[in-house]
Amino acid sequence: MIVSDMRLFSEALGLRLGQHEGMSVVGVVECDAALAVAADLEPDIALLDVGELEGLAIAQGLAAQHPDLRIVAIGAPASASPALAAACPSIVGVIPREGSIEDVVELLARLTAAPAIHPVDERRPIGKEALSSGADAEDALTAREREILELIERGLPNKEIARRLRIELGTVKNHVHNVLQKLQVRGRGEAAHSMRKRSPAHDGEALHSPINRGPLVLATK
Repeated sequence: MIVSDMRLFSEALGLRLGQHEGMSVVGVVECDAALAVAADLEPDIALLDVGELEGLAIAQGLAAQHPDLRIVAIGAPASASPALAAACPSIVGVIPREGSIEDVVELLARLTAAPAIHPVDERRPIGKEALSSGADAEDALTAREREILELIERGLPNKEIARRLRIELGTVKNHVHNVLQKLQVRGRGEAAHSMRKRSPAHDGEALHSPINRGPLVLATK
């Protein structure tokens, strides 16, 4: 999820990130709508323009609302990194004012890599063992959980999943929680990526990374 009042910047950033395999931009939102939209979209990572006056307050509000959300602060002086992290522990990275979009892409690639997300003793295996483990985990999903995983991969938020399947929002949240646990992933973006890797369409077809232009909002989740 990208949060900034500078629409030209945020939309250009969203388009660039949407081209990156493994990243799905769930939306681009203005600062005053960040909390409400985050409640609907439940992103894994928020790119927050802290150059705005209310930037830090928004970061703290997002962190209180979504304890697992990771926030990347954009547009702060490089010297402000320690102070931002102290004021809001959910801020896991800072892109200074002189940073580029490629700096953002590089930081997000590190944040979404398995070693950056999982403690050493929880890192998943790699190579053939990883594929086997992932396949076994997906086999453990119920039919309903697989259905919900497919909708997550399409970028649908929980409310839309509930509407399509005609079930309660709380039921969707429970299923999503079970899916993440069984796949041993931290967020929706990782779950979607794991499904794409095992999908027949993964080879030879472009991955779709939709940008939802609801109220003018990255997530992996």
